[in-house]
Amino acid sequence: MSLPHRALVGPGALLLASRAPGRATPSAASVTISPPAPVTSPAATPAAAPVAAGRPAPPELPGQLPGVGAQLLADVPTGTRQALVVTGDGADLSTGRATLYRDDGSGWLAGPTWPARNGNRGWSADHHLGDLRSPVGVFTLTAAGGRLPDPGSRLPYDHDGGFTVAGTGFEGEPLAGCLRVDAMRELLRALDPALNPVVVMGDAASPAR
Repeated sequence: MSLPHRALVGPGALLLASRAPGRATPSAASVTISPPAPVTSPAATPAAAPVAAGRPAPPELPGQLPGVGAQLLADVPTGTRQALVVTGDGADLSTGRATLYRDDGSGWLAGPTWPARNGNRGWSADHHLGDLRSPVGVFTLTAAGGRLPDPGSRLPYDHDGGFTVAGTGFEGEPLAGCLRVDAMRELLRALDPALNPVVVMGDAASPAR
């Protein structure tokens, strides 16, 4: 099934619409291997800068999204600096966690983590409407909306009492590749369109591919 290119975020749930357009994974021919740096004598080696007492050096931030493997990383659009990484507890389970990351230029900094709920039957790499599973993949987050008033979303927000989605979830709620995150209002206020946010989601094994 071909999915659209966006996801709609609302106070009740995050409705996943479409896989983000992927970018080509670099080929082996494009990788440059540099020769080892020349060894300097101990006398020529500059002394390390002293660390102030009681002020340990800050930890090094990861250069890529933690827990996300090369296959899904290739689908993250260039220019993305904010990502909600959703990790399900299992392929056929409806529970998991969601962590909001931001690339501050020196690496991906982890923000808050919330409990998350996905489709009743778990996850699918080939999502179909009505299968009660959430799709594995990367989806852009460009708009928000719902039946409740705008809680302060930084994304464009469409307040409409007519919002509905075909399908039924584990609690009887409308569901079509849906994801529910605790503290959704907090998430809506944190997503910044200037950072080109995406959601990377799947069961525990899938995001690490």
